[in-house]
Amino acid sequence: MTLSTPSEPLVVFFPPAGGTASSCGPFSRSAEDVLDVSVINYELPGRGRRMHEPLLHSIDDVVDDFAWYIEHFADAGPRRLIYVGHSFGCYVAWAVQSAALRRAQLSSLEAELLVLACNTPLHLRENLLGETEFDKDSLQSSRHEWALSYLVRLNAIPAPILRDRRMLNIVVDAFLADITVADGLSFSCTELQISSPIISISARDDQATSEHERWREMTTGRTDHVVVSGGHFPAYDDLVPLWRQISHRL
Repeated sequence: MTLSTPSEPLVVFFPPAGGTASSCGPFSRSAEDVLDVSVINYELPGRGRRMHEPLLHSIDDVVDDFAWYIEHFADAGPRRLIYVGHSFGCYVAWAVQSAALRRAQLSSLEAELLVLACNTPLHLRENLLGETEFDKDSLQSSRHEWALSYLVRLNAIPAPILRDRRMLNIVVDAFLADITVADGLSFSCTELQISSPIISISARDDQATSEHERWREMTTGRTDHVVVSGGHFPAYDDLVPLWRQISHRL
């Protein structure tokens, strides 16, 4: 993390479901290397450096937590904000922006631009946990098994964590908490429509999400759509061309 001055953008990265701040690494490192910006990776409670804190299960709690986080971990004073959400992080970035536009006490969190990567537009999303049938007699273990299978299918868990049962349980629990947050976002497109510009990002080999261009339906502002190489978790080398392509917007 580096600190910004009011004249340069502070780019805030929101991680995927179950992810830590370090999960934003390929996005934030490539942005720092290509652009003249400062970056901060948001760390949700219950993981990473905030392991000792309880997980959050509602979007209102996440928005309030982010407001606290950025005040404590970013420099004080005026700042130009750009939000970059990856997967689940798209919805958190969106919710923070929406809250900043609707709640006067959060107006300082309004971002100039949203970059939303590798996720289906919020108003088209189907609830993951609501769609999944669980054994009612062993609900917790069934949810855990489903989440683990889903994450493995996306190649979202590093091999060392797969071999560490304690760490694996922490990741899966965080993932389920984040999906509960996402499933609680039940707003329509018209209720959530904003005026902020959006750049939506999709990856060529990503089979987990779709219809990225339809983020345009959720804003009256300018929208662009950029395609990068890789899958649901693009690598550093896949993202460098992205920042070069959109650098004029930052």
